[in-house]
Amino acid sequence: MKNPSSSLRFLMFSLGFLAGGAASLSASELAWAQTEAALAVAPGQTECEAIFSFRNPGQTPVAIVGLMPDCDCVTATADPAAVPPGGHGFVKVTVALHGESGLLGKSVTVRTTPANAAPDRLILRIRVPAIATLEPEVLAWSGHDYGQAKEFRLRLNPEAHGRLKGVTSDFPDLALEVKPVEPDQLYRIIVTPQRTGTPRHITLKIAVDLNGTERVFPATVVLR
Repeated sequence: MKNPSSSLRFLMFSLGFLAGGAASLSASELAWAQTEAALAVAPGQTECEAIFSFRNPGQTPVAIVGLMPDCDCVTATADPAAVPPGGHGFVKVTVALHGESGLLGKSVTVRTTPANAAPDRLILRIRVPAIATLEPEVLAWSGHDYGQAKEFRLRLNPEAHGRLKGVTSDFPDLALEVKPVEPDQLYRIIVTPQRTGTPRHITLKIAVDLNGTERVFPATVVLR
């Protein structure tokens, strides 16, 4: 049987260790004007940025020793990196938008001196409108309906000021026809397999011109 006094001593040691560990991490050394930013960008915009201002309210200098983005599409810089007592500065965060749409969440973790200072997390919430929407996302044929025409409907966001350049496929036995419904906004993309064959997934390439920059959107055709 365990000695009750030994168990009590172990429990007190464990609680003391946990309390010491929690105390080893001090509060943040910088005071931030805000740590979250909400951004709305235009359709087709390729990047956006946010500025997070801070000050050093303490009596000792603070150095920003690490800026750690949560993905490769995010970069961050601090100005200045060494902040005197009472000094001010900012962190600029830039996000590259690689054809994404919807509500995006990005962040940067900021580490400062001293080594036991609590890190700060800067958060960006970015609303990116879609340049184009495609319905349905997939067209499929089985053996019995080969030769039957089916269609995608492509709608371009009018705020993007885009123009459909064309629709192509590397599969030769696929007939493609594009019919405008609303010029520069809504199109029917009519697809007809010409013959049966080996089951395959085919990716159509839908090219859209955005003020001289081409963006390509995929559409999937499944032949079973």
